[in-house]
Amino acid sequence: MARVSFDGSSVNLKSLSAYGFIKENNLYIYTTDILNGQFEMSVKIEQNGEIDTCVTDKLLGDEYILHLTESEGSFVGAVREEYEKILNDIRKNCYIGGNFDNALVKRIEEYAMSKYGDCLEFLWEKSPDSAVLRRKDSGKWYAVIMTVGMDRLGFDSNSRICIIDLHAHPERTGEIVDGVGYLPGYHMNKKSWYTIRLDGSVGIEEIFPLIDESYSLAVKK
Repeated sequence: MARVSFDGSSVNLKSLSAYGFIKENNLYIYTTDILNGQFEMSVKIEQNGEIDTCVTDKLLGDEYILHLTESEGSFVGAVREEYEKILNDIRKNCYIGGNFDNALVKRIEEYAMSKYGDCLEFLWEKSPDSAVLRRKDSGKWYAVIMTVGMDRLGFDSNSRICIIDLHAHPERTGEIVDGVGYLPGYHMNKKSWYTIRLDGSVGIEEIFPLIDESYSLAVKK
């Protein structure tokens, strides 16, 4: 049995059942076969979000632990890869926050989860503090959240800040951008995207309807 931690994130208990977890007393338990049925992986999550995992060799009936060590080899690597893939998928679908140390980002993810059933997707291995929200039906992004240096936004500071990019009609972006809390779209098309500072410059209740507006525009043309 191995203890796993998704640092800084919190479990969304409602999403566990939808994912396939079975509740037994105060535990949520998920089991699945990996590596073409040679192994069974079980994940047990407590109500506080703490996680225990176990990989069992189905032929021998013993716990397999090499995937948790520095052991090398294609077989061990294949087990480790499937193990980590499942954990990452559980993190993606059942936990909120984690890669952003920012209360507003957590509120935004909670909002997207409760209203649209969406959670942050961390697409870039080399940018663990960048993520997107996308519509399930169209596959299009409606929000991009990043951590960037203030100097990249045109301010005379090297401190880092969380931001969110949202979509709007071109005529709306000019109305929204004020150069303070609302900025031209960072790393996006500035005609139809704008950036909001997530440092308290803009209230979260003001951001929620803008997320809805961006979501409504993320449709296939």
